[in-house]
Amino acid sequence: MNSRKLTIMGIFLTAGALLAPSLVTAEKPQADFDPVTAASLEELVPSGLTRVAALEKARQDRKNDIFGLLLLIDHLKQNRDQHLPDSRFYVAIEMLGLLRAEQATVPLMDLIDIRFYRVATGPRAPRDPEVIQALARIGKPASKAAIGYLAKDKSSKRAAMYLRVIYLVEGPEVGRFMLEQATKKESDPERKKRLERALVMFADANKVCLERTPR
Repeated sequence: MNSRKLTIMGIFLTAGALLAPSLVTAEKPQADFDPVTAASLEELVPSGLTRVAALEKARQDRKNDIFGLLLLIDHLKQNRDQHLPDSRFYVAIEMLGLLRAEQATVPLMDLIDIRFYRVATGPRAPRDPEVIQALARIGKPASKAAIGYLAKDKSSKRAAMYLRVIYLVEGPEVGRFMLEQATKKESDPERKKRLERALVMFADANKVCLERTPR
């Protein structure tokens, strides 16, 4: 495995810790702290690195980062204490979205109805749950996967969430067209029925899937 110490995976998995506390608390570095040193630059971009080698290094580093984040969410998904904003679980999901990690599409689809409980502190703009936001950032791999989940998943609650992903990625016109084409091509009666139901529900896909607040 790549030895880059500054990789996200390294931050998450070194010293037996699943996430550096500073990433959760978002503490600001001290004014006299300079993260750019000769040593760190040499580690990130070794001397004599060719363009081809640099691109391969970046690709491998990103692959390792995503692998580490996927391990993290799999480890923490059953931990109810992690179902809060800025938890390690939450941050890992957010980072997979920011990395546009296609490899995370199925794991995140399987978590689509997990909600992060927020303390109501006053009026705030409605927003989609973090898993939906992360899938929307991943883009077309997520919208295509969402159609497959709509066909196989019996839950109308999750169907609304899959449809929201399609809407955010593809927009109303392309999203509806994709659903129509998938419905026409589907031969299994039960799957076709679910897709037909999804087509009707798509009219409401422009609405935010609201996050929960504690009771």
